[in-house]
Amino acid sequence: MNLKNIALLFFAFILSGCDDDHNITIVKEQTDNFFDGKTFNDVLSNWSLCESTKWESLGVDVVKFTCVNKDLESYKEKIKIDLEAGFKAKEHHEPSGNELDEMNKVLSLSKIQEVFYFKIKNDKALPYKSGMEYFWNDGSNGYDDISPATMFSNVFSNVDDFYNMQFSHYNSESYLLLRYNYIVNLFGRIKK
Repeated sequence: MNLKNIALLFFAFILSGCDDDHNITIVKEQTDNFFDGKTFNDVLSNWSLCESTKWESLGVDVVKFTCVNKDLESYKEKIKIDLEAGFKAKEHHEPSGNELDEMNKVLSLSKIQEVFYFKIKNDKALPYKSGMEYFWNDGSNGYDDISPATMFSNVFSNVDDFYNMQFSHYNSESYLLLRYNYIVNLFGRIKK
């Protein structure tokens, strides 16, 4: 490979990096009426649910925002209570043996994060996909697709507790079986 080819590759690499940063800047600086004129960066990067955040460019025209949830242990404890109480209410006995093993597999979460995907077109950002990514200690993972409108509503409300975000309308004891079935079906569907 001659010096001219190396120089061309170097400049191509530099320019592709600039596009990545440019796309992230477009998303971060775009204002939205949903957020009362605040930028996506103002609202997303300061969401109190997040232990950490990350912006990254995926390809030529997609930007991904990731919010890693804080208080994972608190979430797992609340889910454990719902799983055990829901199982007992539904099956009319305490979980044991294989049933407890299955619950513990679900509860071996290592990380949960919210993700938002933006499509860049004509220097405008369009949120087109969002959801939750779940990761377990055994290396498995899963994704639950949530509409951007629902997710942005949680961001705008600055929801800071993931369990309450999932079950805000179903938090009373009268909804225990509904929460139990939701948890069992969600993790049964997404855990790969």
